[in-house]
Amino acid sequence: MREKSNSLFKQNSQQPHVFRGGEIKVMKKKIAAFVLATALVLPLSVPAFAATPSDVVGKPVQSAVEELTALGIIAGYEDGTFKPDNTITRAELAKVIVIGSGNEGAAKLMQNVKPTFKDVKANVWYTGYINAAATKGFILGDAGTKNFRPSDAVKFEEVVAVLVRSLGYQEKKLSGVWPYNYLLKAQDLSLFNNVDLNVGAKALRGVVAQLTSNTLNAKLVSYNVDGNEVLSNSTLISKLGNSSSAELLAGSVVDGKVKLRWTQKNTAGNDELKTDTIATASNFIVTGGKSLVDLLGHNVTVVKNKDGKVLAITDAQDTSATLTGTLEAGQVAGSVKIKVGSEVKTKATVASTVYFVNGEETAITSASTGDTVTLYLVNDQVRVATAEKWSIKDALVTSVEEKNAYRDARVNTNQTSAFINDATSVTIDGKVAKVTDLKKDDVISAVSKSGNVAIKVNAVRSTATGKLEAVGTTNGTAKYTVAGKVYEKADKAASDNTATLIAANIGKEFTLLLSADGKIVKATAPEAAVNKPYVVILEAKTAQILENEAIVSKTKVTYFDVKANKNEVKYTDVALTTFAPLEYQLVELVFTDAKLTGVTAKTDVEGAGFNVSKASATEIVLDTTSTETTKYIVNANTVVIDATKLNATKLEDRKLVVGTLAQVTKADKVYVNASGATANYIILKTDTDANAETAPAIYGLFVSANKTATSATTSTYNVVLNVNGQDVTTEVTGDAFTSIDGTLKNTIVKLTDLPNTSKLYDTAAVVGTSLTSVSIAANQNENTFGSNNGNYIITPNTVVYVVSADGNKIYTGNYTDVKEQNGTIANSTTVASVTVAETGSVYDVNHKEAAVIVVKRK
Repeated sequence: MREKSNSLFKQNSQQPHVFRGGEIKVMKKKIAAFVLATALVLPLSVPAFAATPSDVVGKPVQSAVEELTALGIIAGYEDGTFKPDNTITRAELAKVIVIGSGNEGAAKLMQNVKPTFKDVKANVWYTGYINAAATKGFILGDAGTKNFRPSDAVKFEEVVAVLVRSLGYQEKKLSGVWPYNYLLKAQDLSLFNNVDLNVGAKALRGVVAQLTSNTLNAKLVSYNVDGNEVLSNSTLISKLGNSSSAELLAGSVVDGKVKLRWTQKNTAGNDELKTDTIATASNFIVTGGKSLVDLLGHNVTVVKNKDGKVLAITDAQDTSATLTGTLEAGQVAGSVKIKVGSEVKTKATVASTVYFVNGEETAITSASTGDTVTLYLVNDQVRVATAEKWSIKDALVTSVEEKNAYRDARVNTNQTSAFINDATSVTIDGKVAKVTDLKKDDVISAVSKSGNVAIKVNAVRSTATGKLEAVGTTNGTAKYTVAGKVYEKADKAASDNTATLIAANIGKEFTLLLSADGKIVKATAPEAAVNKPYVVILEAKTAQILENEAIVSKTKVTYFDVKANKNEVKYTDVALTTFAPLEYQLVELVFTDAKLTGVTAKTDVEGAGFNVSKASATEIVLDTTSTETTKYIVNANTVVIDATKLNATKLEDRKLVVGTLAQVTKADKVYVNASGATANYIILKTDTDANAETAPAIYGLFVSANKTATSATTSTYNVVLNVNGQDVTTEVTGDAFTSIDGTLKNTIVKLTDLPNTSKLYDTAAVVGTSLTSVSIAANQNENTFGSNNGNYIITPNTVVYVVSADGNKIYTGNYTDVKEQNGTIANSTTVASVTVAETGSVYDVNHKEAAVIVVKRK
């Protein structure tokens, strides 16, 4: 096989590569822009997608594909897909190069010109592009064969080289040998963001789209007479249309226009500032996946189409001309004073300085001391200042809700909630993201405007893990040493999320969730309850033992060790009176230097236990009184202790074991040790293995009650309820039908199956209490709320409905929809009523479980 050079790029003379088809010469020309070719069945100039291609939704390349589609750079297939895993051919690349370099007109002129390559057909879709590319010297065919191989796929490193050259870099100026000279330069230029290197492999459409998107925002380069690089202020995207520089003075598009400020010559030939709103094109895009609010105050590159409408805005802000800190007190006219780290800096303002607070143009006095402020400078003076008043600061995400017919998407936190619309900027660890990318326990801060609509949401996923080594205070500030590093608590950290950072827990492993500035928002000890020194004391008595050649009296404690899952014996100097009263109790032992030195009582399990009315993988329900049940949440850390032999007469027969949740069934007798509403331990005292049980009660919003005659004398009856968003039809007895017939729409109805031989639900009743007030305490536990009718808890079994004023639209909500009604219902401007139906179960002593909550809007 003959030695051949790279098929699209000049081969380093000292490092030849072998390719099929002969030697190819170098492309000499700089490529002004790079455009991804479309599928062969579609012309490149088709309009942008009306929607994101279905096969890139939710994938890392989605933003890149959306951006390049809006710019008209790429297009997908007629079936609405993009096929990101398809390859790109040499013919498509020729089209890319020609159109990207502004030579499409030349391609049209050369469409009917006889091709210079033997394997290029005349007058087909790619003929003009290949002819033009060859004429311009962008690509050459295989030396000796005069073939171009238009259908061959392009390799990853070849595309990278095209992109690097598109920015103006020359191969002879790059260090290293092919292909690493181009790959290293691309790495320096951050062209591989969100891209996995795949040298030697065929380039895929999705990868090319992401590479291209990254390159569009990179700056162009040229070389001076000395051969040194000269970095331009223009980016590659400026080559895609009529481009100019401006300042962005609006965080959103209003009435189809965007507000810009720029410098232009007046009639006298002097520079003057011009501020105006410019119409945006139908396929307007902010490149790089960013939102306008991200670029507020920035210098930007504005690309307009042939109609003079803004097609794209790209960030062109020089980071060295920005300064970010917090607003200081004692502002003086004609300047802005901020604190950057520990240093206070004062910058003079220009006559035309514009101020923004939470995205709105207003006086800087609308901001408060401590607000985050960014100064955009010109000649070291302030031209624009933006201030952010964080309405949510260092909060933990509890849930994320997608957009529905009633409202925008919503992120709920342990502080408050915020709505997120299309104009909201969402970032995770500084990278552009979508609201659906947010996850539970992300640490977020948000800037909100009226109506609790966030204009900016910044999330971080920063953690630290290690042993708690020290707890102390310095100048009144609590300090915590974990794995050798000292941390502080974030100002807004909830006390219950950091309550375990105490001296008693020194030596335990912790996982810290950290804020953007590295402060603790939440601390958790990653250990299940079974890892704690919990035991069940089987016997405590006085015993004589030989110690140091003397007989001494000790307290002998025999116990079942939950962690070890076996019986243990310990001798201690602690008095017998400390342990004897705790026989048959679940306790936590205290050890000092491996010696038993104390005990903390937890749950007395000497009696028969409470009857289990229901048990599942998520909850356990106990009949604690004749009229009331108590529920507990069950999770992966809940430990079952089989204590059915606890009351054996002989000590050696009291053999306890760690069991499974499957052992706990209806009619068993148990005790539960809990933290709040969550079961830590379930101690099984009597195992009955009961079977039969009635069908569970059904709660829902009334839709209809129906009677169907099956004969002259008999009929069947059913009730239709909206249960968790679905219409569910349940067959009921005639008595149940009669009691519910005519019930008003959207009232809460409960269907009950009585313990008899009938398979039908026997009773139907309208239930629910109308609340006059909802109260949320400052330290309110998640999913609980107060009211004029007592305290409630929303469990996984609870269904929250939000009903429109006319009753025709219903969506299932959650705790946030109730929490937002904090206050007197009659004073609400949006809600007419809040009604709660109870299950009859109680959590954590005084929280009644809500079966259904209906929030009806005005």
